Amino acid sequence: MSTSTPFGGIVIAMAARKSIVWPSLLTLLVGLAAVPAALAQENLVYRWVDEEGKVHYNTTLPPAYANRPHQILRNGIVIKTIDDPTAPELTPEQIEQEKEQANSEDAQRERQMRADRLLVLKYRSEAEILEAMQVEIDNLAYDSRIIEQGRLSVMTSLTGQIREAADRQRSGLPADSEIGQNIAQLRARLAQGQESRDSLDKRERQIRGLFESELKRYRFLLEGGAPGAIDPSEPVSDTGS
Repeated sequence: MSTSTPFGGIVIAMAARKSIVWPSLLTLLVGLAAVPAALAQENLVYRWVDEEGKVHYNTTLPPAYANRPHQILRNGIVIKTIDDPTAPELTPEQIEQEKEQANSEDAQRERQMRADRLLVLKYRSEAEILEAMQVEIDNLAYDSRIIEQGRLSVMTSLTGQIREAADRQRSGLPADSEIGQNIAQLRARLAQGQESRDSLDKRERQIRGLFESELKRYRFLLEGGAPGAIDPSEPVSDTGS
């Protein structure tokens, strides 16, 4: 009578197979575990593009690409993009200055956007801008007439005082100090009047410049320019000066 167990051959074969599979599986797992163990030291990966446009990833950057644009990733997240490796590293002060400049530019764009929106609400056409400018200039013309009338009045008084001083001199009379004081005061008023005249002329130039700038901006917006955007026809200001 046989003492062999049913399916004993199959059990023995499976046991033998198991003794072969487990060492192989253990070897595979150890090999896979070695990869993250090596990467865990830094968890940094370099990404670069070769001459054929193919993207590469590796834990080290080939020397041939050290001076070419590349990125550094940690845990799959880009932590640094190097566009020009040959450029010198920015100091903390330079980085802070760039941040301040960026904030200033953002604030300037915001101000320009508000001004643009107000501009298109304020005027319905280019003609209205020109009419508004003419109103301002007409107001200056009124002030100009007042200044000119004052100048003529002072000139008349000054001429009279000078004539009186000359008559006394021709008559052999001593110089009158009061007449001399009057002449000095009248000449000072003439100088003040000229300053007012110059200030008025400067104000007119400012008004014309302001409305011409608004007119140019208005046309830019009507032609499809975005509020807050830079007009390409405008000269670029040098912020470093």
